Amino acid sequence: MDSVECGELPLLRLAQRSAVRVVLSAFFVAYLTACTPDVRDRPPGFIRLAPVWALVRPETIIERSAVMVRYDEQGFSVMSTLSTYDLSRLQRVRVGESWHWASKTDGSEFAADGTVLKGPAVAALPYYEMIVDYGGVDSTQPETLYAKLGSQKPPTYRLKPPEHLLISPDAATPPP
Repeated sequence: MDSVECGELPLLRLAQRSAVRVVLSAFFVAYLTACTPDVRDRPPGFIRLAPVWALVRPETIIERSAVMVRYDEQGFSVMSTLSTYDLSRLQRVRVGESWHWASKTDGSEFAADGTVLKGPAVAALPYYEMIVDYGGVDSTQPETLYAKLGSQKPPTYRLKPPEHLLISPDAATPPP
């Protein structure tokens, strides 16, 4: 039997175990990073959209804010038009009788309702909560619609403002 210095073998085994742990830890971190979808969203905040009455139409794309506002009998909804993969601006692309959103940067494609059609994006386009400012935030533009970023809602979410806000202030008052 070979002679071993006192304490040499346990230190060698400990070093081997430590090296194995380091390698396994690095592999585990790399595995988790590769398997975790890359989803990006805007930082929390508010986007001023427009006076409520100006958005009373089926769809309004607001380029400067990269959102699309929809209005129907249930109320308003607002959807981001930035890719959830890298926050690149999406372009509206016509395909036959319908259309979808496409990113020239990352190649992702989204249906008109925001669901993913083609990756690398894995998350649908987010819908955000909306609020009406009655002049408390900006007294120069009362009755303005805002999108609350960071507060995502399901695509079925709608904001139903009071009826009087849906009429342009310039509209003639009907005779009595």
